[in-house]
Amino acid sequence: MASTTTLRPAFAGGGILNAPLIQWLHKNRGLIVPAGFICMVMVLLVPLPPMILDVLLVLNLAIAAIVLVSVMFVRSPLELLIAMIRSLGVKDL
Repeated sequence: MASTTTLRPAFAGGGILNAPLIQWLHKNRGLIVPAGFICMVMVLLVPLPPMILDVLLVLNLAIAAIVLVSVMFVRSPLELLIAMIRSLGVKDL
């Protein structure tokens, strides 16, 4: 039986979760980790221009800051886990 899971809109009028790219990523979320691993290996093997390396460094620092701020405001590890699961679109735990 096919799954009929749909994404919740970010706000009443729809939102970014209704974007086609986000819908495609949600449907093929099992490919995100292997694609990320391949991208990491390619960054090591293929010489990148300094501008792209700068953008990747800024992205890395931004993600680290988001994780740090998220961890500072949770009271228990379970609360952080639940927030991460809900951000992925899982309705029932």
